[in-house]
Amino acid sequence: MADSLLKLANVTAGYGDAVVLHGISLELPEHGSLALLGRNGVGKSTLLMTIMGYTQLRSGRVVWKGQDISRLPPNRRAVNGIGWVAQEREIFPSLSVEENLTVTNPALMLLDEPFEGLAPVIVDELTTAMKMMLSDRRIAIILVEQHTDIALELTAEAIVLERGAVAHRAPSAQLQKDTATLERLVGLRVAATA
Repeated sequence: MADSLLKLANVTAGYGDAVVLHGISLELPEHGSLALLGRNGVGKSTLLMTIMGYTQLRSGRVVWKGQDISRLPPNRRAVNGIGWVAQEREIFPSLSVEENLTVTNPALMLLDEPFEGLAPVIVDELTTAMKMMLSDRRIAIILVEQHTDIALELTAEAIVLERGAVAHRAPSAQLQKDTATLERLVGLRVAATA
C-alpha cells in the first residue's frame, strides 16, 4: 500500500525485559479506520503505546507517512499528527465531544477504550461525532474497544490480537457476522435464537 498513513512492519516491543508484542504488521491508509480487538491483556493498549513511542521497540519498524519514526520520541510523533486518547483520558469540560477528539488536529487518533465508563447518552454522542469525522474523511482512527459491536460498526477493518500477535484480520463488516471467530478470539457470547 504505497499511500499508507501508518505502517508497522514486524514490530516486536514491550517494557524492559518483558516482550508483549510479537511480529505485528499492519497498514492503515489515510482516513482509514481499524478496530483492534482481543481479550484483556493481549497487547492492544501496548500496541497503541508502541505507535506513540512509549514502549521499548526490540525489532521492526514504525513508518508514518513514509518516514521511519521507530526512534522518534512521543512528543515528536504527536507534533507530526498522531493523537492518543488513553484509557485514563483527560478531557476539556468546556469543549464538545468532537472538539475534545481533535484539540491537537491529528491525522490519526489512537483511541484506547473511549467508551469505558461512559453513560449511554455520552456513548451515543461520541459515536455520532466519530462517524461524522470518519465520513468527512478528516481523520484516521485505530480503536481499541471492549464493545465489539460499536468498534466494528465504526471501522472498516479489524485485527484481533491473541498473546501479543495478530490472530485474525478481516473487514469489520465481515468479522461482525463471524460470531464463531468473535466468540473464540474475543470471548463474545452470542445469545441463542429460539
